[in-house]
This record gives sequence, C-alpha cells and structure tokens, in this order.
Amino acid sequence: MVGLGAPEYIGANPVSIPNAEWLASTLNGIFSSMISVGGLLAIILDQILPGTKEERGVDIDTNIEDESNKVV
Repeated sequence: MVGLGAPEYIGANPVSIPNAEWLASTLNGIFSSMISVGGLLAIILDQILPGTKEERGVDIDTNIEDESNKVV
C-alpha cells in the first residue's frame, strides 16, 4: 500500500528543500515512482525483519557441480 500511496502523496505535496534543490528533485523523482518505492521498502524490510536465510528465500547452495558430478 505504501508503494501506491507514497507516489500520489509526493505528486500532490512535492518535497521542498530551500538550499538543496538537487536533493529535493532527487527525492521527488525516487518517491514518485511506484516501482522505486516498492523496491526501497522491500530492501529495508529484508534487512530489518528477523529470520534465517532459508526462511527469507535467499538460501543459495554454494557447491557447484560440473558434468562429472565432482564438486568444484
């Protein structure tokens, strides 16, 4: 819901920073896109929520086998 609401809010109430227009423009650009808001929220939640790598879906097997079934 944040990904849908934040761009609408930023569109109606753009960020204004008097001595740093470049920063205000950057923030307005990032937060006016649903995809960037959703991506940033996913990154933040992935870092702060507890759980093992397997529970979070980032469990990667590091052993790679070649054609002869030998572990490299």
